[in-house]
Amino acid sequence: MTEPIDASDQATFAEQISREMEALYATHYGHSRGKATTYINGKTVLCMVEGSRSDNEADEFERGDSAGVIDRRVAFQVNQEDAFTEMVERITGRTVVAFLSANQENLTFAAELFVLDHELV
Repeated sequence: MTEPIDASDQATFAEQISREMEALYATHYGHSRGKATTYINGKTVLCMVEGSRSDNEADEFERGDSAGVIDRRVAFQVNQEDAFTEMVERITGRTVVAFLSANQENLTFAAELFVLDHELV
């Protein structure tokens, strides 16, 4: 069985996941506006990214093409699943057994949810 992680390590992991998620978003969306906050509870890692909308996405949303923006976001997250998963596994030392991603229609928030094979605490 995998050893539990103490609370201070868990906080460090959350901060590191947030920083690296912001970097992944910046690399793939071409701007660094997204602010990530990560929450860890047992086997669940939730990373909320606020303000990640690019200028192009904002323009498309204003023109009424929110569905197209969401479709491209979903495609991005499918294509980046391995990068997201590898990052969480590397930081936590646990295997990710499920990855779910969601975007709000106006893209104010995005959520990246990971389920680990073992609890961190």
